[in-house]
Amino acid sequence: VIVPLKYVVKVIDEKTNQPIEANLKLESAGDALKTGATLKTTGTFEFSVASAISKEYTLTAERVGYVLKSEKISIEGAGETAKTISKTITLAEVKKEPVIVPLKYVVKVIDEKTNQPLEANLKLESTGDATKTGTTLKTTGTLEFLIASTTSKEYTLTAERVGYVLKSEKITIEGAGEKAKTITKTITLQTIPVEVKTPSAGVRLIVSIVDKKTNLPLEANVVLQSSGDNVKIEGTAKGRGVYEFYSTSPADKNYKLSADKEGYVYLAQQVRVKGATDKEETINRTLSLQPISVGATSILRNLFFDIGKATIRQESIPELTGFENMMKQNPSIKVEISGHTDDIGDNTFNKNLSQLRANAVKTWLVAKGINAARLVAIGFGETKPLVSNDDEDGGREINRRVELKILSK
Repeated sequence: VIVPLKYVVKVIDEKTNQPIEANLKLESAGDALKTGATLKTTGTFEFSVASAISKEYTLTAERVGYVLKSEKISIEGAGETAKTISKTITLAEVKKEPVIVPLKYVVKVIDEKTNQPLEANLKLESTGDATKTGTTLKTTGTLEFLIASTTSKEYTLTAERVGYVLKSEKITIEGAGEKAKTITKTITLQTIPVEVKTPSAGVRLIVSIVDKKTNLPLEANVVLQSSGDNVKIEGTAKGRGVYEFYSTSPADKNYKLSADKEGYVYLAQQVRVKGATDKEETINRTLSLQPISVGATSILRNLFFDIGKATIRQESIPELTGFENMMKQNPSIKVEISGHTDDIGDNTFNKNLSQLRANAVKTWLVAKGINAARLVAIGFGETKPLVSNDDEDGGREINRRVELKILSK
């Protein structure tokens, strides 16, 4: 009488050495006969081998979350006496990729004198690859960057706000890891001193505002700001439609001169003012404002974008604010915003770029409370040049523009 051989297999965890349940399979290599297993206790299984001859078998153990294990073994045949053979199998857990939690880099911006929080434009770029990291406004003056990189990197952190000195510094931020972490930094911004009129020698800019049709003087909101840093120059009304600005800056500067008035199309231009000397100098400028009428146009000369992009630059804010004032002073008008490029590059790219830039202006105005139905954005690309594109100065630079046009009153 042949007594089946008992083949007992214990399955344990490789790290803990604790028994674990698993699916076991024992197959004879030659004839693929499967031998069933009986669970005796947790992690212990018993196979009953009835074959009376020694055979080679394939023993397989598998469990979810563990590496499958399969090996060939030889088991002697059953005999007339009961016999038990024991074997232990260790299973290793499948290695899991660590879950990386982005590092929170929180920046607080405050006024250097008052220590009060300030809203500002913040930019965080990695020094090596110029990758920009997006920011989220948490509260006034507090912004949060999420750092996904797992390696420590050097970044350039830039903070800017109109009327304040731009601040830029290099910082090193550790990489993100498996645990949440927050790093806090405070940036102080210093106000830019406003140029104050002084009786000493300088440059006097006299601006006359007139009606373009009648040439009669007009009282208007006239603004003069230095380009780049948007420092506002205080002016004085000298009579109906006449405004005086005074600069004592020793350096030559470009200024943005603009005027807006209810019932008229917003107008702006650039003015180059020489540095002040020991002799007083006077510059005269006249701005002719068009009465609001269907078809009236104006070029936004002080509107600037990043090269090849539709990103509005910070120094454009005064120009957009003048456009905004016109829309709010004349709540019934409908305006076309048209984008234009020079002829450098692909026609399709230029057409798309001009459309995106017109859209960007519209989006800015809508964010300021202007009804989107009053604004029509359209891109003409290079199809409507004002001058020849043969030269940059006085040519292509003039053709790259955004215009506004009154569609209805």
